Amino acid sequence: MPKSERTETMEQLANLKKSMSQMQEQMPELIGKFQEFMGVCITDGALSCKEKEYIVLGAAVACHCPPCIIMHVHKLLELGATREEILEAAGVGVVMGGGPGFTNMQYVFMALEDAGA
Repeated sequence: MPKSERTETMEQLANLKKSMSQMQEQMPELIGKFQEFMGVCITDGALSCKEKEYIVLGAAVACHCPPCIIMHVHKLLELGATREEILEAAGVGVVMGGGPGFTNMQYVFMALEDAGA
């Protein structure tokens, strides 16, 4: 992957973290409640955290959210997911997102390559 694309994915991830930090400072109750909700949704239950992250990745592809795609690819890699598993989960998102979902696969590939996976 060209260095410019790798920089783009890391820049998007950094921008997401920056806006989350700004929300934490300026809207602490809102971001706190959102993080609490997200934490409850993603923790192990009948489905494991890793299985739920696959679902979230597919939804991010279908909903056309590049920063979400990048963040959840990185989270899945941290949880031990393989490149093949990530691509398969993202591919399911294409089914629900159609053509626009298909175009968002570029962010999955860029995030995987950026992470060396």
